[in-house]
Parts: sequence; C-alpha cells; structure tokens
Amino acid sequence: MKKINFYLSAICLLLIVSHLSLPIQVNAQIDLEHTFDDNLTGNISINFTPVNPVIDYYTYFDKPTNEVRFYNEDYSLYKSVFITPPADYTLSHVSNFSKNIFTTDNKIVFCVHFNNLNVGNNSFIMKFYDEDGLIIQDFGISNNMMAPIIHKVSNNKYRFLINRMTYCDFPTYGFKYQTEIYSMKGETPLLSISQKPTENQSPYPNPANSIITLPYQLEKGERTVMNIYNFDGQLVETKQIDYLFDKILLNVSNYSKGTYIYEVNGISNKFVVE
Repeated sequence: MKKINFYLSAICLLLIVSHLSLPIQVNAQIDLEHTFDDNLTGNISINFTPVNPVIDYYTYFDKPTNEVRFYNEDYSLYKSVFITPPADYTLSHVSNFSKNIFTTDNKIVFCVHFNNLNVGNNSFIMKFYDEDGLIIQDFGISNNMMAPIIHKVSNNKYRFLINRMTYCDFPTYGFKYQTEIYSMKGETPLLSISQKPTENQSPYPNPANSIITLPYQLEKGERTVMNIYNFDGQLVETKQIDYLFDKILLNVSNYSKGTYIYEVNGISNKFVVE
C-alpha cells in the first residue's frame, strides 16, 4: 500500500510539473475556452455537429521506429517524420490528422499518444505535432487516453474537446474527471486511413484519359522514386514512393495524348494517354 501511494503521489507531482513546464506553442492556433469539472457537475454532455472529413492523405505509423508517414491521395509518399517519446514513455498510436485546423501554415498536424504502463493506474501523455516534427500543443499527463473530438460551430469555426482522468493523493484520494473545450482556426480536418491496394502488374485502364493506375513492387523497407517519361525520353513527372503501397494513381488529364513510360528501379512499363 505504501508503494502504491508513493506511485500515486509521484503521478500528482508529475502532473503539476508538466503543467508548469509546458512549452510555449509559437505556431499554435489553439486556445482553452472552458474546463468542466465533472466531479462537481456530473457527466458533461456536449451536443455538436460532427465534421465531414475529406480524405486528402493516408497515414501509416511504424511503431518500432516511431516513424509517421503521410501519403498523397495517389499513394505517393508526401512526408515522413520521426517522433521521440518522452522519457519512460512509449508511443501508443497516432490520430486526428488535420491541415489548417490547428494552425494556419498549411502543414499537417496530428495527435500522438504516449503511454507508461509501469506507473500505478497507468499514465498517458498527449501531444500535437506538425509534419516537421515540431510540438504544436502539449496536453500534459493524464490517467486515461485523451481522445480529441473535433466539431464545427458557427461562423465556420472549429473546436475540439478532450476528457481527462487524473488521480490525486492528498487530500482528495481519488480520480478527478474533467472535460476541456478548445477553440481553433481552419477549414476541414483530414481523415486518417491505412489501406493496402490490391495487386495488379499492368497499368490500368490503358489507354486512359483521367486516372491511370501504375503498379510497382518494392521490398519491405525500400523507398525510391517513380519517373514518368514521354515517348521522346523527356522526364515529365517524378513521384516519391515506398513499399507500403504498390501502385500510383496518376492523374493524366493534363497530359498530351501519346505513349508514356514509367520507371521504378530500372523496370519500366508503357501506358497510353488518349
């Protein structure tokens, strides 16, 4: 019992220190509007209009290396960022991908959850990062997994809420529940999706006049580029790719009619734009 009380006291101390030492968020467009103390008022029920997400990026989280990758809607690799967990914490999962919601600099922002299961009652940390790996917002330590819920309010503005559960020793000896509401700026959040396209070894449809699928094969862990040439050998376009997907969905609506060649690691194939 003394050992448990020691851990619980340590958690409370960490909570106080974490809130005193949170970094200044220079690029953040996030403001805490209100905190509901659920212990005093009962469970807070928030009526809100859910946001209709637009799928602009696919995401993939590689847990062994703490790498988060973003893919364009054509499955080409957009960006990769490595996250360093806080001391004694491991990266649990990522969520809530958005662009021009939390910030106004046209960068992807995503939520990262860290956990430390070695501490009594469990201990979690939640942070927002941008696509360059910079911390946008640090929400400190909680005893539950704080899942942001984004919703749209009047005047085309957005808010999100998180739920906290924290344990404090003296003098309350129990869990404290809070709901926090934050305001933010922006337009439309993005949806996080992971999927593996079906295999196909030939371009299709071929000929094409809008979107054509260009399959490729890479070994696990491999990253490279796909080069697209016209029939005269001139480079038309380059796409960053890796092994997670096995095809590019190329928009050829602005291509001139004719025969083209795409090449990956010395292996080439032809397709026709009509």
